Amino acid sequence: MSRLKETIGEIIKRVDKNNYFDSHFIIDTLILKYSDVYYEYIAENWRENHTTRLLHSEISKVIKSFENQLVEQIRNSKSVSYTIHRTKGKNTLWRKI
Repeated sequence: MSRLKETIGEIIKRVDKNNYFDSHFIIDTLILKYSDVYYEYIAENWRENHTTRLLHSEISKVIKSFENQLVEQIRNSKSVSYTIHRTKGKNTLWRKI
């Protein structure tokens, strides 16, 4: 398991059961509390023509890898939150199980 996936799993485990969150919560927590892991991931995966949006979508896929173990996707609902660029975005809404 990658260091990023392990860290995201730990973040999710610390979310209270039945609470809701989105990928922006995970990304913000990575930056605020696990910046070494976040920046290591960015440095290792940055390529020409990559964008922050693309790399953050990969973080969303890591969250999805915990589906039915730690989280469930709330279908037909979206979360509205600010991106790292402080623009409003709609995201998959997750519930800690």
